[in-house]
Amino acid sequence: MISTSPNSLNLPKHRTRRVLVIDDTESIHDDFRMTLAPPKADASLALEAAAIFGDETPEALPSDAQDFVIDSAYQGEDGCKKVCHALAHGDPYAVAFVDMRMPPGWDGLETIERLWEVDPDLQIVICSAYSDYSWEDIIQRLGVNDQLLLLKKPFDTAEVSQLAVALTQKWELAQQAGMKFSELQGMVDRQTEALRQLAYCDKLTGLPNRAGLFEQLRPLVTESGDGFGLFFLDFDRFKLVNDSLGHDMGDELLIQITQRINQVLAQPDTIDVEDAPKPFASRLGGDEFVVVWPGCADHDWLDAKAQTLLSALRPAYTLGRHQVTSTASIGVTTSQIGYTRAEDAIRDADVAMYQAKNTGKDRACFFTMQMHDQAVERLGLEEGLAKALTQDELALFYQPIVDVQTGQTAGFEALIRWDRPGSGFVNPEYFISIAEETGQIIEIGQWVLDTAIQQHAQWRRQPGHEHLFMSINLSKRQLVDSSIAETIRDLLKKHDVPAQTIKVEITETAIMENPETVAPVLDELRALGVGLSMDDFGKGHSSLSCLHQFPLTTLKIDRLFIKNMEEHREYGAIIQAIIVLAKNLGIDVVAEGIETDAQLAQLQALDCDYAQGYFFSRPAPAHEVFEG
Repeated sequence: MISTSPNSLNLPKHRTRRVLVIDDTESIHDDFRMTLAPPKADASLALEAAAIFGDETPEALPSDAQDFVIDSAYQGEDGCKKVCHALAHGDPYAVAFVDMRMPPGWDGLETIERLWEVDPDLQIVICSAYSDYSWEDIIQRLGVNDQLLLLKKPFDTAEVSQLAVALTQKWELAQQAGMKFSELQGMVDRQTEALRQLAYCDKLTGLPNRAGLFEQLRPLVTESGDGFGLFFLDFDRFKLVNDSLGHDMGDELLIQITQRINQVLAQPDTIDVEDAPKPFASRLGGDEFVVVWPGCADHDWLDAKAQTLLSALRPAYTLGRHQVTSTASIGVTTSQIGYTRAEDAIRDADVAMYQAKNTGKDRACFFTMQMHDQAVERLGLEEGLAKALTQDELALFYQPIVDVQTGQTAGFEALIRWDRPGSGFVNPEYFISIAEETGQIIEIGQWVLDTAIQQHAQWRRQPGHEHLFMSINLSKRQLVDSSIAETIRDLLKKHDVPAQTIKVEITETAIMENPETVAPVLDELRALGVGLSMDDFGKGHSSLSCLHQFPLTTLKIDRLFIKNMEEHREYGAIIQAIIVLAKNLGIDVVAEGIETDAQLAQLQALDCDYAQGYFFSRPAPAHEVFEG
């Protein structure tokens, strides 16, 4: 059996507990003092009695002696003041005996309500000789509470003693439990804060993460105030650092970026708004950061801050033995747009950031509703493009490639077109870039290869067309697909087409952006037997000296050179140099964008191999190619 005696609970053997009596009758207070604090027995007499009767422990000195300190109040208001004073001095009352009738002040129920407002832990005994309130009335007024007992007058002293002992002991146990609970609550609070830090803080930089950003930004968006500005930052060469120096160096770069951002945020502001919140930064993930400037939505002020930030981020970073430059593109939006959701503000700043990146990088662009309309239009294009294949909205047009010396058609280039319902034909450069970003280009590119090779097979079966070749464009994503050579091999077999009659066209930019990744793929394609054509040569950053690095069979000179060669002799000289070098390397040359007799004549004089352009024919559907 478990012991429940005071000593088994590790309570002190001799303890003092405070009791408050609230009653308007003087004699009642005397009765409580006599009952709960009787005169102490003479210790010497108790010892002599023990010696005479042979008792080991004198009854006058019980081992669990209980002392009460009795305080008196004659009105409820006075009692409430004493409870307040006791709490303030860290010596609260354990029990209060409260009379029900105490005219002219508060009655017992109001007194109890006020006492519990001050000290919710106080144990209370209602002392009443009258039936002013039924127990049901008391419960309805005060609620069901194990801190409340009822004692009828006149009361027995034994009842008073038992209640005082039981309730004060209960109070003491509750206080001890409360202290332990407080310690436990403190530990829980500390752990909760640690978990909160993990949930709302970016571990690498110490900045708020996405969740932490929204926690701070939402009040700025939803509450009226002096407005805010929001910057969305993306770093222009971060991926190159990660890919070339490794993720550890990339992390170090992010830490140094954070330090520079914090230095700018720590600079004194000129915002004249009293108690304006401080600016703060957040890392959304990767190399994307958000900076929020509360208290100001002024365009010029925010633009100045953006320029300060760009200047701070522009100098090179030291990463081990390397000096690395990684400038930022910043999109800016303000509360003047009238946001009701934090998500929309971040979205618009992101849109503006892409505008900054697309117009030269290392700059800041402010969001406009025109950007929003363009973004909505782009989203519509993405959604429409996803259905274009299944709804037969895509088609291939074919433009002839002509032998410059004979004037005969040598082959065709397959060019994709999208006839979007309600919009007409969409610019291929525009929707192809969207397909590249969304990944839809893989499925579209597969369809282009299959359709073009099938059409080429049909034309080759017609008399006099056996010599024709077909040029088909590959996207950047297809070019880094390790299975592209196998895909083309299967299609050649499917349509019974000789590999040497197919040329795949790859833009100069796609080759030069990832030369190490692209080179093995080009080798596989060349081993398959198909021709390899570098498209738009001269538009990017390659040079004549790099041509020998790749197994090219054809070089297509960008239309810009052809357009300018009549008026600017230096362009003609460049074209001549390209043709001479290409021939020495065994590479055919195709001139794009031929529109005049003079251009064709000059290409003939330069001994160019092939040409294509509106001078010969616009791209046309397959059924119109050989009409007339």
